[in-house]
Amino acid sequence: MKQLYYTLLCFTIPMLSLAQQGLKPLKWNTYPIKNEQKSAAFIEVHDLNKDGIKEVLMTTLIEEGNGFSIPFAGALRVFNSSTDQLNTAQWQEKTLVSTSEKLGFINEVFVFDINEDGQEDILLPTGFLSTNGGSLEWLAGPDFTTRQPITEETTKGNTLFFWHQVIQLDLDQDGYKDLITTSTNVSNGPPMVRVEWYRHLGNGKFEQHIIAQNTGGVFIVAHDFDQDGDPDLALSQFFGGASLVWLEKIASPSATNNWQGSWKQHVIDNTTGLGYAMKVHDIDADGQPELVYCNHNNQNNTSLIDSAGNPIPSGVYWFEIPNNPDKEVWPKHVISEGFEVTNFDFGNPASQGSPGIFDIGDIDGNGYPDVILPGDGTKDLYALRQQANHTFTRETIAQGTMFGMAKVVDWDRDGDLEVVASMHNAPANFDQAQNPPPGHIKIYDPVIKKSSKPWKVSLYPMPIYDKAFIRLNVLKRQKVQVKLYDKFARVTYNKRFQTIPGENILELDLSALPPDFYLLKLRTKYRQKVWRVVVK
Repeated sequence: MKQLYYTLLCFTIPMLSLAQQGLKPLKWNTYPIKNEQKSAAFIEVHDLNKDGIKEVLMTTLIEEGNGFSIPFAGALRVFNSSTDQLNTAQWQEKTLVSTSEKLGFINEVFVFDINEDGQEDILLPTGFLSTNGGSLEWLAGPDFTTRQPITEETTKGNTLFFWHQVIQLDLDQDGYKDLITTSTNVSNGPPMVRVEWYRHLGNGKFEQHIIAQNTGGVFIVAHDFDQDGDPDLALSQFFGGASLVWLEKIASPSATNNWQGSWKQHVIDNTTGLGYAMKVHDIDADGQPELVYCNHNNQNNTSLIDSAGNPIPSGVYWFEIPNNPDKEVWPKHVISEGFEVTNFDFGNPASQGSPGIFDIGDIDGNGYPDVILPGDGTKDLYALRQQANHTFTRETIAQGTMFGMAKVVDWDRDGDLEVVASMHNAPANFDQAQNPPPGHIKIYDPVIKKSSKPWKVSLYPMPIYDKAFIRLNVLKRQKVQVKLYDKFARVTYNKRFQTIPGENILELDLSALPPDFYLLKLRTKYRQKVWRVVVK
């Protein structure tokens, strides 16, 4: 019997293409979590207490002191609400790490079950340029009152390295989830960067191994880029070298190779300046993952110029992952460029860069992933909205100085996505730098009319035998046409259905089709849904 498979290529497309219509700017409702917070920085959104309502974790960088007073201290807070309704939410604030603990520059936090005891924990990377090292420690769940280092080498005061981003996966395939990260030391001359693997020995005990030197520094992602069945690593390089590289995993760490593994470095891009945030995401909705990436440049930094002597622009890009990523060029596509730094730079252009740490999600519900981009060194928080021709329209969500990080989540569980974003704020001059202005953390909810929302529609099951079914929810009675096209664009199946308001189940008899690739289109007067399918 035949089986029908479908890929993740399932987009909703208005019949008049968005590229022709143009995208009307969205209106946004704003819901404060905290209106004033000095040095508001990095965020995570997660249901920590498993009550069905997400909490918001927020770090600060220099909450106590300022950039001229060393040491300075940051903090970690969690905000929770008894309801997930944005217009009635009352936020309660709890400090998990206070400034009295003197952890300067608390970076992104990660919610992992670090010791694999069934309780989620919080991983706490700290440190940056002027902190004289950092730490990599964790708060044990569910109370998060006990803080301990991953290893002795990552204890505050024991190291000149600092950490920002961490991955959890079982690298040596021994059944325990390990930690993979990248770190930097800027205390003694030129930056020293490396890739580290913390082998989990069980019960939250870890062993440090350096698996690559002179590579990475801040951001890291894991993905099987060469599709050989094991994870590789991509690293953006903020402290020099090629902008973006990946480490091909040749062999897993083991006792026979001194727990180093075998890795081969390849350049993805060396044209975009200072490498920064990355995500693996199917950004063009073609069913295949891509690498989405932003740099962190300043147009006034004379060391960041292209071969013609022009400043390298600040921007967001995506790279196609080729079939042979170790041998072929990764095609680069521009999402948006020209985020010129507007922050006060203290007379040192290298001190400020843009843009910030982005997130991805279909904010406007048109079926194409959008990028939510904090300006960081430039003003404002942006939505880069994708059109049907895979170009992106830039619009401002909120105005402000030094938005640093955004998260795209369905916080209120209404089926639409919201944006949680932190604004650090920045001094406008040297006098303000002594007592920097406060920032904030807020939720931004796009206003989308019901009539413009995408259908709730799914094709199932996967796999199936001979027949496919489409579950479709519509607001009113209407006619629906379903067509199947072969690889020569010939119609091989064509049927009209009359729907009723609410849920409909459409049955497709595909038993007469020969095994091959097909394009399945579901269409009404105003919009259509497309799946790429394989009949076997």
